[in-house]
Amino acid sequence: MRAFAEAVFDTLNGAGIDALVHNAGAQFPNVDQRTEDGFERTFVVNHLAQLFVEPGLPEHGTSRIMGLPA
Repeated sequence: MRAFAEAVFDTLNGAGIDALVHNAGAQFPNVDQRTEDGFERTFVVNHLAQLFVEPGLPEHGTSRIMGLPA
């Protein structure tokens, strides 16, 4: 997720975002897959991913961010 967030920031190059919809979802059944940080992967994709992306996004006066739990 950190690599994805960095790629988004680089692509924006300081430009604002009008709208961002978080609608990622994944499930890794019957497997306990952990990230390097020790979090379970399904939890990271479905709940923590947006926390890596949102804080560093350039602010734009009319921006809207919506999270849709998967």
